[in-house]
Amino acid sequence: KVRNQMLEFPTTARSLDRIESSIFTLVLSPESPEPGSLEAMRVIAHGTGRDRWGDKALTLVVCANGVAGLAGNALAYDYQQLHALATQVWHASNNDESVAADRAERIERRERVQRQKEQKKE
Repeated sequence: KVRNQMLEFPTTARSLDRIESSIFTLVLSPESPEPGSLEAMRVIAHGTGRDRWGDKALTLVVCANGVAGLAGNALAYDYQQLHALATQVWHASNNDESVAADRAERIERRERVQRQKEQKKE
């Protein structure tokens, strides 16, 4: 019933058609989870529950702070393909010196903030 009501609006109908006929979706999440955290996993896997299309084999999620990840539906062969794609992207990004330098800078900044917090406690 709601879907039929939505399809009455031409722009919404076109948008739904494009999403439903796509091979994958890209989600630009406003959230900024800590890299590698359980919160990052939650954001990538589920988000708000309003911005994921469960029938897509691939959903690329990019958060406001640059944390990114891939999500897919629950079929085992989809996850195998996602793993292969993620592995290729990982290797490509880790071989790029600018990416490695940026990562090192973020780690150094995080450690510096942690040291400052510890000093304040003393």
